[in-house]
Amino acid sequence: MKLIEIKWEGPYTLEEISQFNSEIDYGVYQIYGTHNILGSDTLVYIGQAIDRTFSVRLPERGWINWDFAEYKIYIGRLGNSQACTVEEWNNDIDIAERILIDYCQPPFNSQCLNGLSETISNEINVLNFSKRFRLPLVVSSSWRESSYEKKQWKAYSNKMYDDLK
Repeated sequence: MKLIEIKWEGPYTLEEISQFNSEIDYGVYQIYGTHNILGSDTLVYIGQAIDRTFSVRLPERGWINWDFAEYKIYIGRLGNSQACTVEEWNNDIDIAERILIDYCQPPFNSQCLNGLSETISNEINVLNFSKRFRLPLVVSSSWRESSYEKKQWKAYSNKMYDDLK
């Protein structure tokens, strides 16, 4: 089972985001605003800052200023106790974003709304810590292993647990 840990901070305005331009200011972000159907403080978008810092990436979301009178931005940095390559770190950011979009279904995201690709492992948990606002503590890709067929549950199967039998 792979764990991707995200420590969230916020809320911030777009003006405050300009301070996040150092070598650690990469990761995933969430934007909350008022949606005409879903109401206020709705998670409207989840994005990633991989090749550009939060201070560069977020202003590129030009629709924030003209679509929302009020909005909140939360930024999430990946935590990892083990050293990894930049490629692995970027890949974890991408996977975390895709799993969060798949679970949360924000209305302004069109990417990843049709489900997770088969290239993503079914054994990934995204752990959301600190100021995660409305995100659940844990979002998992493991649900794809379970199904309800012919009025019977086919339970999640984990090789580690199967080996113990």
